[in-house]
Amino acid sequence: MKFLYTIKQLEKFTNFTVESAQLELGTTRKIRGKNVRRVASGGLKDSLFGYRTMLKGKFRIEFGSVKAYSIFVHEGVNGTVVNNGSKFSFKSKNIGWSQDEFDRWARFKKIRPKDKNGQFVKVTPSAMAGMRFAIGRSMAKKGIVGVPFFTKGIERSMKKFDKDIATALAKDSINFLD
Repeated sequence: MKFLYTIKQLEKFTNFTVESAQLELGTTRKIRGKNVRRVASGGLKDSLFGYRTMLKGKFRIEFGSVKAYSIFVHEGVNGTVVNNGSKFSFKSKNIGWSQDEFDRWARFKKIRPKDKNGQFVKVTPSAMAGMRFAIGRSMAKKGIVGVPFFTKGIERSMKKFDKDIATALAKDSINFLD
């Protein structure tokens, strides 16, 4: 049996789900009273994919990312003090960023070092090291609140395509019987 209409609708569903997940990652939301945008460089957003396969008459759609950390952004991470309801947890008191990783992240987020009075100071290696330590410790304590970007993308796609997929499946079934 050929599922020409169904395959076309599932392809639309898959593409729309990935686009919705990318939009969800770029959305600004309130987390702990602050407006937060989860996208720093756009690398995670650009790495999302979805593909459809058919094995033994069953359709299978898979979504994912080539970035290893995508699961932590999606599901969140519990801190050492704050529980965010995730199955992942920080174990140490600091997350232990490398200098290069932190510098790249701080540059994308446009974060600059400050002194104890809240005044910006010159960007020096020691100032960046102090900022890296303080932010790493805070993240390890508070954890990371998850952003279920694929879950929300799939929910949005299901609302849009559920009837279209059912209609396409019915058309394919009728064509098979003819």
